[in-house]
Amino acid sequence: MVENKMIFDKHMFKKHAPLELKKLLSSHIDILHGKEVVFNKEKFGLIAEYEVDGQRFYLYPVSKDWCTN
Repeated sequence: MVENKMIFDKHMFKKHAPLELKKLLSSHIDILHGKEVVFNKEKFGLIAEYEVDGQRFYLYPVSKDWCTN
C-alpha cells in the first residue's frame, strides 16, 4: 500500500475548512498543527491519534487543502 504523508497546518485549515468544522475543532486546532496526515490512495487523509485534555481522538476526513508537504 502506497502512503502519502503530509503535515496538518492550522493556517491552511483556517483558510480552507468549512465554518462549521472550524467551530467544531477550535479547541483542537493547536494540537493538530504539525501532526502527520496519511493519505492511502484516497482523496482524504487520516490523523490516526491525538489527545486533548486526556481524551484520545482521531481525525477523518482530512483534506489535502489543510496540509503542507
